[in-house]
Amino acid sequence: MHEFGIDIATTRSLPPHYLISGGQKYRGAEATVEGDWSQAAFWYAANCLGCTVDVRGVSQYSTQGDRVIESCCLELSQPGDTEIDMSGCPDLAPPVAAAAAVRQGVQGHADISLALQRGGGDDRRRPVQQGQGEGSVIHNLADSQDIRATRRCLAELTTNRRTTPELDCGESGSTLRFLIPIALALRGGGVFTGQGRLMERPQKPYFDLFDEKGIRYERKDNVLTVEGRLTPGEYRSARHRRVARMSWESARL
Repeated sequence: MHEFGIDIATTRSLPPHYLISGGQKYRGAEATVEGDWSQAAFWYAANCLGCTVDVRGVSQYSTQGDRVIESCCLELSQPGDTEIDMSGCPDLAPPVAAAAAVRQGVQGHADISLALQRGGGDDRRRPVQQGQGEGSVIHNLADSQDIRATRRCLAELTTNRRTTPELDCGESGSTLRFLIPIALALRGGGVFTGQGRLMERPQKPYFDLFDEKGIRYERKDNVLTVEGRLTPGEYRSARHRRVARMSWESARL
């Protein structure tokens, strides 16, 4: 804050008190923003799924709570039963649950415990915490329309393998964004439908990647159809300026 022109006084009491004087003005300054461990967590989970992803731009000395994704993935890579408490880092529940559900070459049971509030934004942000597959159990998961939409779509992806999956995402933007790459990786695409203004949600970063990677897509009359396979290579997000270098023996997760 001092670099941006704001002075804050701190008392020596426990806990400390912060005193901010009025009448101050912000000024412009250059700053380096630390990499986000909660976003990097999905690529660590991909490593648990048998991929080789080089994750860069995150600090090993970070104070971010989600840095524990390293120890979570290490624990999931070991044989035997394991229990992981997500109550202190609930944003990690989606990637950890995905990794736990399909632990490759590891026999055991993963028990993932969550402490979430019902009916709030936490439910909507964590639509994939109910792992679809053997080897993971998630407790204290509050129900919501987004949760039900994601579970319904995951069931369609994993049970009906003879036809192109038709995935009704309801009004859940999180379900749509998360399942597009999952459908491409596991089934070579899918037909996504929704309700309300779902298909008006921003999808340009995906479309840019599709154009670059040769993945076919069409959005028409509130239906999005994608067809193709994720392939090894570099996946760039211009908005966040992140690069994921992915290489694995097959394009399937």
